[in-house]
Amino acid sequence: MSMARGGEIGALTVGDIDLITSAVDISRARTYAGRKLELGKPTSRRGVRTAYTGPVGMGSVQ
Repeated sequence: MSMARGGEIGALTVGDIDLITSAVDISRARTYAGRKLELGKPTSRRGVRTAYTGPVGMGSVQ
């Protein structure tokens, strides 16, 4: 199981990831509007969140 949807992962930036606390701030998502890829908010209000991946998840980021 993933901590985020594909569009949310695609919208992550370096500033959203804290390697010390293993926190990932999810506040944006990429979506298609017709044939154009746009950056917007996650699908629901609950979609804006901080996910904690732990050391194993951060290992794949580094």
